[in-house]
Parts: sequence; structure tokens; C-alpha cells
Amino acid sequence: MKFNEKSIIRIVTNISFGIACFVLFSYLTFPYQKLINVLISRVEARTPFQIQINSAGPYLFPGISLKGVRVSVRAEKEKASEGKKETVNIPVLTVDNLKVRLHLLSLLRGGVVFSLESKLASGQVKIDYFRSRDKFSVRGKWEGILMEGIPYLKSKYDISLIGNLSGDIDLKGNPANLQKGDGTIHFKLAGGGIRNATLMKLITLPDMTFDRFEGKLVLKEGKFVLDQVRLEGNDLQGEASGTILPRKPIGTSMLSINLKIKPSPNIDNQVGFLLNSILFHKDSQGFYTRVLTGVLASPR
Repeated sequence: MKFNEKSIIRIVTNISFGIACFVLFSYLTFPYQKLINVLISRVEARTPFQIQINSAGPYLFPGISLKGVRVSVRAEKEKASEGKKETVNIPVLTVDNLKVRLHLLSLLRGGVVFSLESKLASGQVKIDYFRSRDKFSVRGKWEGILMEGIPYLKSKYDISLIGNLSGDIDLKGNPANLQKGDGTIHFKLAGGGIRNATLMKLITLPDMTFDRFEGKLVLKEGKFVLDQVRLEGNDLQGEASGTILPRKPIGTSMLSINLKIKPSPNIDNQVGFLLNSILFHKDSQGFYTRVLTGVLASPR
């Protein structure tokens, strides 16, 4: 049987079309919800987070679109009426639409590469992640995030933090040995303030505002070093220095941070006694200082 050029082209075209249809319909009919359930169970087994997702479906090939993502954390909270502690789920954040694009070739090679894009608290987050057996990198940025849309501080500590959060991340290294890693995390909170805060549900704190809270975390020799972390404003000034030693799980990361806070005279008259009662020392320049130790989940 002889094949001319047109016949060969027709055969190749039909085969290609058939493969494309198979891939497309497999992609559209893929059991995304089952995949999400498996991922959620693994995340919840290894972290303190609880995750709820309303729906999952296809995104630009090869991607997944998640809607109604709610993240909470398991923590102990005291019952106001009984004075006893109970384990509750404290809301951390809600993402209306999270889009993730996977790089399938990397999965075949035993690595993980994905791009993430989402809207969070009226802002945007974009992250590119790569991980192989001996390398990892995380690059991305976030901007326009309104802190009043992040419920964690209010749920956990009865503090309403306001402001516009932006920043970026650029980290790389060896996932098994951060001693070989380097990079920075930059953050900036502009037009910030504290509203409707209470201390142990007993003492109402005054509302405070600040112009900006900005700084960098520099990964160096296996530690995150706080670099140029400053708080500037009429009601509050401050700065922080020190290190965070990352560990797994992240909540057990060890802290060694020097804090300096200087409230305005009016705010000082209202909260100075509280700062003294929680082991802050006031220096000759009017700064309240303290060394913060312990772990990330429970500083002291």
C-alpha cells in the first residue's frame, strides 16, 4: 500500500487531533474535587491549618481554579464564661479565587513547579515556586492587601490591624539545608493603625496610627535576619533587630528579636503601665525595649 504526502499529512493530523481531544476531555473531566480532598488531608495532617474549598475546576492548561478558599488554624482559646480553654478554629484568611498552574514536566522529573495567582483582601498575590531534590526557589510579590480583610489578629488577639500591605519574596537554596540558602523577604505596611484592641478582654487600648511599618528578612547562614525593620508614625515609633531560626513545623521556629517601641506622650500616658507590666524596660530616650524569645507560635 502506497502513501503519498497528502495521505501522511492526513493521518498525522487525525492522530494529533485525537490525542488533543483525549487530553482536553481528560483535563476537563479530571476529578479535581478528589485531588483537592487529598491535598487538604495532607496539609491538615502536617500543619495546624484547617482548609475549606467551595469548588475546584480547570484553569488555563495545565491549571486548577479554586473558589471560596478559607484557611483557619487550630488553637486553644479561653471561654469567657467558664474560664476554661477549648480548641477552636480561628479564621486566618479567605481567598475568593485562587488560580494555580502546574508544570507537568517537572512532576515527571520528581520536582514541583507551579505559578500561583490570587486575589486576597482587595489585593493581588503572585508566586512562582520551584523545588527539586536539592534546590528550591520562591519568587513573587503581593500588593494592595487591606489588613482589615485578614481576620486572624482580630479572632486570636482582639486586635483590628488596618493598612495597605505590599512586598516581595526572592528565596533560593537547598530544601534540606537552609545553610546553603539566600534571599530576602521585603514587606511594607502603609497607612497602618490599630483599632478596637483589648488586652485579655479586660482593658481597652487606645486607637493608634502609624505612617508605615517596613523592613526585610534576609536569609543568611540558615537564619532569617531582621534588616532595617522600622515603625514610623505620630502615635508610634519603633524598630526591631535579631534573628528567626526556621524549623519544621514553621511554628517551632526560634526567635531572638530585640524590640524598641516609642509611643507618643499621649499614648504613653495610657499604655505605659501596660508595657511595664509585660516586661518592657523604658530607656533614657523614651523607648520601651524587650528581647523577644521563644518560638514563632508562642513568643515570650
